[in-house]
Amino acid sequence: MSPLRQKMQDRMVLRGFAVKTQQAYTSWIVQLTRFHHIAPDQLTDEQLQAFMLHLLTKKKLSASTCRQAIHSIRFFFGDVVGREVSYFSLPGLKGPVKIPELLSREEVFAIIRACSSPKYRVMMLVAYGTGIRLSEIAHLRVKDIDSNRRVLRIEQGKGSKDRYVLLNASLLQVLRDYWRVYRPCDALFFGNDPAQPISTSSIQKVFERARRKAGIGKQVGIHGLRHAFATHSLEAGMPLAQLQQLLGHKQISTTLRYVHWLPRYQEQPDEVTDLLSDWR
Repeated sequence: MSPLRQKMQDRMVLRGFAVKTQQAYTSWIVQLTRFHHIAPDQLTDEQLQAFMLHLLTKKKLSASTCRQAIHSIRFFFGDVVGREVSYFSLPGLKGPVKIPELLSREEVFAIIRACSSPKYRVMMLVAYGTGIRLSEIAHLRVKDIDSNRRVLRIEQGKGSKDRYVLLNASLLQVLRDYWRVYRPCDALFFGNDPAQPISTSSIQKVFERARRKAGIGKQVGIHGLRHAFATHSLEAGMPLAQLQQLLGHKQISTTLRYVHWLPRYQEQPDEVTDLLSDWR
């Protein structure tokens, strides 16, 4: 590893970047270097702009992907090289504002019922009943379930933060039934090896097969269950601040997008929402 790359790696570790973020940022700087065949710290603002134009016009990457490249380059020059990059060389990009196709409760339950095994059904029920992220589902452990307090501990979620999400009575009973059948020791949801957690790609494939089997034509991935949890919880009266905490959003503005997707939304007084109350 070159001294410059090692310095970048060290800076990312010190900043507390997640492993996936470190890999993504490093990949962009590698691509930048290969594009110009020049050491990245020697590139001019004009060369940086040429690289961004290449991503936009030749590779036709999305605005969100290009924004990640911009963040990577700004971090590299600002934190590693110690040089400011001209704003005009790396302008901010705004992508189109799109509302994803949202699943109704009936569609969610149809997908869950179409899962090929009880274990997969429970995974989907956890995804919908708590709104946690795909990676968080894969890394759940038996010890994360606190049945007395009726909460589920999410350890080192996005942003390397721990948090708790609610376990309603219906979901807690589902998990108890699951444990009696599968008897997981550590990883709550395991793959072929009971000692290892199931992979995120396996969970995605399970969802896609179930969606197709259920005849749901909407183009949604398993993240659609997180969207469903958020929108259905708001419709049931959950306050925004509570939803923000459960979803693990750093900024309330991120949570507010769900309000924009619900034109008839009106915040109601605090109440406990059990989206799985009529699952059976």
